[in-house]
Amino acid sequence: MIDGLIGNDLVVNEDSCNLSCTYCLTGQSNLKEAHSEQLIFRPPTRDRYAPETLLGKQLPIIDRRIDSTFRVPLLKVTGGEIFLVAGVMDFLREQAAEHEVLVIQTNGVLVRDAHLEELARWGNVVLQVSLDSHLHQGNSHRVASAKLHTKVVERVEAILDSGLDVEIYGVLNDRSVGELADFAGWLADRPAPPVFFPFRCADRTPRSSPYAPTRSTTSRNSPPGTRSSPPYCRRRPISTGW
Repeated sequence: MIDGLIGNDLVVNEDSCNLSCTYCLTGQSNLKEAHSEQLIFRPPTRDRYAPETLLGKQLPIIDRRIDSTFRVPLLKVTGGEIFLVAGVMDFLREQAAEHEVLVIQTNGVLVRDAHLEELARWGNVVLQVSLDSHLHQGNSHRVASAKLHTKVVERVEAILDSGLDVEIYGVLNDRSVGELADFAGWLADRPAPPVFFPFRCADRTPRSSPYAPTRSTTSRNSPPGTRSSPPYCRRRPISTGW
């Protein structure tokens, strides 16, 4: 029986997101067999984290049970889009105080400068940002509108310039893979380059995804020499407490 974990991935409101990524694998996606006949990309549900709400009552219980059982020093919080939850900074503030490292996954659209300033003050936050390319064509499976893409990139640039440790997760697909080297170069040219994790989009069956690039295309466009270790690996060693 497992009696300890290095980290835990806490998924909050998986089906509630403010983007409509073509290759999405959440409950809003028709790439899951169980959802193949359902309407996808319903309007996002805005939840609230507060002592009197269901979410505010349930999340602390889940967190306490995981921590007491597995004693995790690293917590990752993701969605859906976590910043759609009103009051989420209260929850994140609590978790930053309880864990050595707090990893927050976001598409960045709703992350404001005030959020970044407070997150930076906590001193143990890593932001994982989802972005396939800095150019609209390469990011168009994620954001169909060129105007919205411009806003997304503006927010991502603010995150990259915030002083926080940042990881960029890019899905390799038929539109982004040709821009991979340029995208990696764009990231590397930032004053504080993030860690970049490009990965292939999921296939329902081997190589059947209409969005997935071929292995040869992926290999041909892979950028050399990009940073690959997460920011929290560059900190002091994470204690396990086991």
